This record gives sequence, structure tokens and C-alpha cells, in this order.
Amino acid sequence: MELNEAQQAHYDRLVAEQKWKDDERKSDHRLKRKGGLGNVDVERSLLMLACTESEQALSMGKWIQADDFVVPHHGQMWTAILGRHADGKHSTLLDAAIAANISADSALKVMRLGHNRSPHMMQELGEQVIAWSKLRRAAQSNNAAWQIASKSENPHDALREVQAALPNREALELTTRTKRTHSAQELAANAIARYTGTSTDTARVHATGLPVLDEMLGGGVRDGHMVVVAARPGVGKTALALQTACNVARTGRVYYALRESTVADLTDRGIAHVGRVSLGQLMARTANMYDVEVAAEAWAKLDLHIDDRSETLSEIMEQAMAHHREKPLSLMVVDYIQRVKVQGKFDNREQAVSHISRELADVAKVLGCPVLALSQFNNRTEETLAPRTSDLRESGAIEQDASVILMLWHPEGKLASNKVDCIIGKNRTGRMGKVALTFAGDQQRFEPRTEFVVQPVRTPKVRSTFNKSGD
Repeated sequence: MELNEAQQAHYDRLVAEQKWKDDERKSDHRLKRKGGLGNVDVERSLLMLACTESEQALSMGKWIQADDFVVPHHGQMWTAILGRHADGKHSTLLDAAIAANISADSALKVMRLGHNRSPHMMQELGEQVIAWSKLRRAAQSNNAAWQIASKSENPHDALREVQAALPNREALELTTRTKRTHSAQELAANAIARYTGTSTDTARVHATGLPVLDEMLGGGVRDGHMVVVAARPGVGKTALALQTACNVARTGRVYYALRESTVADLTDRGIAHVGRVSLGQLMARTANMYDVEVAAEAWAKLDLHIDDRSETLSEIMEQAMAHHREKPLSLMVVDYIQRVKVQGKFDNREQAVSHISRELADVAKVLGCPVLALSQFNNRTEETLAPRTSDLRESGAIEQDASVILMLWHPEGKLASNKVDCIIGKNRTGRMGKVALTFAGDQQRFEPRTEFVVQPVRTPKVRSTFNKSGD
């Protein structure tokens, strides 16, 4: 069948365009073989969506940078698109190409080869770009990471495998940007600004909600610190963590990794705490419904995000990072260390817990927020003796890695279970000592306990009228 002139021209254009697409995809494969780990199609689709979804693009621009793209001019176009949106201007791919001072062909490639995706896919596309970026950084210095990443089409699965295969410190580097140093001059200026209250930085200290404890801790829990709360079962570890989380969540975001109980259980305890409602009556459905509704409304206003699905350390870290990208975290809670699973081979549970402890301490520094990690004591710890930091279960590394260690203990035994001492066994930036507390279990709340200390009566010395000879 012969084609007329118009049909032949149309056919030739289709053939030429298909050849051009095939050549571009071959170029993409060559890029990957040369070490350019990434998915070019994902980057193109992200750029197309970024042009139309301005608000989401600006939000994602806080955690996706130009150097996260495997194709350099994709990163340049990303920056240009964000710049136009920030100025309140509409952006097209051609506008971005012109603003980035790159050829219009680059914009045409994105339009012709990129796939149209639904706007709700934009977040996932961005996370894939970030995952490939982390894999490239790992592959630059580790051949094992390159072998894993080059064979995988799913960057998230590859990233988990690489993190499990790499040493602890190298695996942590996959969660952060290139490190920057700070001069002593800069640090001194920042310190003076903090001391005088003129600093524009976010709060470095977050109050626990217990003024007597905050005073001992120098104001509360500090950014970048791992704070360990340890106790035997049933003393109030989760209650203290929940009280701190609720207090911080009034003004900042809190991520709570729950490994011990259920979300429903923690919610009941949280509502009882914030509303001062009887937990027993709440569970028995005999509480005043008006009080319950007021308490539930107060609970709903907290910027608190509870995660009971993440079981492994890597999953918890991924979820924490996801929340942190959306809004910087003010606190991260892990309830509790011994229930967290970890990938990789360890000779015993003590090594695994040590690995978890070191990772959480590093995560606190990476996220720039406190990590409140709950831990149990060894079973051999006697209930009649005040606990020591060496009693932490399964690992001496927790004692080493923690910046602060708080140990809860019944000083008069379980018969007086409402009396709890919070022993500050370690504090790198404040005082050590004991805080006397009262635990109202029915409201899941700790309160200061006033103790009356009887001082010994000093008898004044009376000079003897007798001389040494006794005369």
C-alpha cells in the first residue's frame, strides 16, 4: 500500500521520534553503566509535576536539592522551577530551561520522554530521587553498595540492603547531607545569641512538663541528645515518655515509635493524661462524656504521630526522616529499645542492642532533635536497691551512647507504688541527682513530690570548767 505525501511525512516523523526516544533511553543505560545510578524517567516525571504543583514543589524543595538528580541539567531545571514558584510566577519546562541557561532541547526531552503522573505520586517520585541520590553517595566509596544498587530497580529496597551491608557509620551517612564544619568564631557568635535570647534558631531545649526535672536537666531535653528512660516493668517508663511527648507536641512535631503496646492503648492513656480523666473510668466507659470529649479534643490538637507498624530500626529511621522532611521534628520517642528489631547478623542480642543504641544516638544528631529511648533493667536488678546505669538491660553501649539517663524506681517498694524517684544517673549538660515524684497512674501523670527531710539537731558545745587534771 502506497502512502500519500502527507501520510509519508507523518510516518517519517513517528519513526524519527521513536528512534530519538530509543537513542535517549540507550543514553540513559550508558549513564547508569558509568556510575550514574538513578531513574531518569522518575526525574523527568517529577519535573513535569513540579511545574503545575507549585505548593508541593516548594515544600519538597526543602529536602530535594539540585545535586540529588542524576542528570545535572535536571537539577538545574528543578532549581529554576522552584525559583519561579517562589517569585509567584507560573513555570513551564521551557521557562525553567531558559532560566537555567540550558538548551531548549533539554526541556523537550523531559516533555517527550517523561510520563504523565498523577499529582498524588509527586511525593513518591521525590522520595525515589532522594533514595537514588543516597545510593550514589554510598556507591562512590563502597563496591558492595554499587553491586547492590546497580542490580536493583527499586531504590528503597536497594537502600535497605545497602544500609544493612555497610558499617554503622557509613550506613548513617545515607540519611544525611554532606557534612559542613563550623568555625569557632561562628560557634561563639551563635552561643552569645543563645545566651542573650537574640538567636533566631529554633529552641535547643524542650521541657518535659515537670519543672523540677527540667531544672535538673538545664531546661529540659536538648536537641541532638539521646535521653534514656529506664525502669523495671510497670514503673512508668511509657507514662513519662508520653507526658514529655504531649508537652513537646503542643508546639512542635513529635514522632513516637511504639513497639510495646497498641495505638488504641496509648491513645487512651494520652487522653487520660491531657484531660486529667480517670483512665479506669475511661476504659470502663463510666467517665463523664463531656470531660472525655474535651480531653479528646485536646489530644487531637497535638502534633503527635504514633507509628506502631515499623518493626525494624531501618523502618523507624525511614519514618522519622519522612516526618522530619515534612516538618522538622522536635522530639523522637522509641518505646522501647529492646523490642526494636534489627537487620544484619549479630552474635548475640547484646550486640544488636548496642547497634540500635549507637544508631539512635547518631540519628539524634542527624535530625537535630532529642531522641527519647526507653529501656528495661536487667532481670537481676534488685527492686529493693536503687538502680545504677550499669543495670541497663543487654548492653553497656546504652550507658556510653546516652547523653542523659533517667532511672525510675519505687523507693518504698511496690506497696507504695505512687511514690517514684527519678534518678539522673548521667547528664552531660546538667546536674545529677534525684527528683522525687508522685505517679498518678489513673491519669498517667507524674507530679513533683514534696519531701520533708529531718535535719539532725546540733547540740552546742559547752566548754568544760574543769582543767585537764580534773581538779
